[in-house]
Amino acid sequence: MTKKTIPSKTGRDKPKTQSPTIHSSISSSQSQKKPLAPSPSRDIKSGGSQPARTVPETPAITRRPVPMQPTPGQIGGVVGAAGVMGAAQAQAAEHESRMALLNSRWNSAAGKATLASLYGNVDAMTNQLNRLVNGISNLRTRGYRYGRTWEEQIASLQEAWARQREEATRILEDERRNLDSATYDVQNLLNRAVREPGLVTAADSRISNFERQVSAAEQRVNGVYASTSRSAAELSLELTEAETVVEALESASFQLFPEESGLHVCEAEWFARGTEPLEGMLFLTDSRLLFEQRQEVVTKKVLFFKTEKKMEQELLWYAPVGGIEVVGMEDKKELLKARKELLTLRLEGGDAPQEVTLNLTNARNEDWARLLKRAKEGQFDFEHIEAAPPPPVAEAEAPVGEAADTPTAPSPAEETPLPTKCPSCNAALPTIYKGMREVRCAYCDTLIRLD
Repeated sequence: MTKKTIPSKTGRDKPKTQSPTIHSSISSSQSQKKPLAPSPSRDIKSGGSQPARTVPETPAITRRPVPMQPTPGQIGGVVGAAGVMGAAQAQAAEHESRMALLNSRWNSAAGKATLASLYGNVDAMTNQLNRLVNGISNLRTRGYRYGRTWEEQIASLQEAWARQREEATRILEDERRNLDSATYDVQNLLNRAVREPGLVTAADSRISNFERQVSAAEQRVNGVYASTSRSAAELSLELTEAETVVEALESASFQLFPEESGLHVCEAEWFARGTEPLEGMLFLTDSRLLFEQRQEVVTKKVLFFKTEKKMEQELLWYAPVGGIEVVGMEDKKELLKARKELLTLRLEGGDAPQEVTLNLTNARNEDWARLLKRAKEGQFDFEHIEAAPPPPVAEAEAPVGEAADTPTAPSPAEETPLPTKCPSCNAALPTIYKGMREVRCAYCDTLIRLD
């Protein structure tokens, strides 16, 4: 009797479960065997052979590396170490920066602590007073008769400086010794601060104190002769202005009157009617205001090129200081042009136009208006000195028994009153202003000298 096999509900037999031990041993044995090369299959019908089929290789399965999962404690340790290292580097950089700044300040302060500039100032003061003495003597030789008190001023300054120099030198030596000691202490503190960052603040404070100490030492030394230094500087400025006047008059095309002296001078432009501005020099004396043209004039051109020039130098007009009136002042500013100091004057009593407009160069309208007022009122007369008297002539020895005549001091000359009428036609003369040396009669044209 034959047994029937009853199929399962799924239509397939249930595979038998192999033992894990057997499966693992089979797998290991198969993996150790080398694969056999495929043999050509023969065709049963033809008896021939067919080429072997190429079996596609199964791609190898690439497994991704599984990242390691660090523990939380390990992460915190790495981050903490990096933070500590970064903070240490930042602190070191900050310390280096602060030390560089301190060293820079210290080098500057230590250089001043030698007080070398003060020693130089003391020597310069002596040389300046000597130059002032020579400058005054030179101006007097060249005929400058103003600055009546200059000789007294320089003598007083030299006398005061003899005492002040000794005192300033003594204080200077004391201050330098004190600063030398303080320099040693600050330098040692800075050297320690390089290795010990906690000392940086203390070093900063000590350098600040040292800077104040140097400044105080300079003030103490300079304060000994500050007044002498200011007076010498003011006197030097006056001598420089006077020398400019003397040099301009020595190169002028005109001559001053015998008793006339120059006071001030400046470069100026005169805006004459119908012409371009004329360049020249404006002179103020104790008697007159004069304008002299000093200008290079083109005499020949080739196309647009100036080939020949000549210097025009001529006295164009003058007016007595008593007949000058300031009628206008203007500070004119133009785009892309130099500033103009325009001074308008009304002039009477000379050969000048009745009204002139001047552009002052390197001078201010207000200053020249003040100078003209002082000259008109005669304020400069108090600063005038007389020419040095001639050396005394040796008297001849009187004969025995005869007394020599005792010389009497000459009596001061009486001032001659100014004329009011023409000596020729008895007509009334025009107004005579301060500074006029002559006047012309308007009726008979007679020229009357006033000196």
